[in-house]
Amino acid sequence: MVVKEINEKYKCSICGNEIMVIKVGGGTLVCCGENMEMTSGKESSALEEGFEVNGEDNEEKEDYEKDEEEET
Repeated sequence: MVVKEINEKYKCSICGNEIMVIKVGGGTLVCCGENMEMTSGKESSALEEGFEVNGEDNEEKEDYEKDEEEET
């Protein structure tokens, strides 16, 4: 499916990666060797709940960064 609009949401049916379009450049989004499926109109759980970084949520990452700043 060709990307047409900003804020369109897509999900990989294989690994579950989810994205939201912030700049339309045309073309088709591909993940795990397959075209991603558009999920616009459905709420994207990852986008609503926040992103995970290395299996940890952003709040834990921010705490880690604060601890590193205090050490220096």
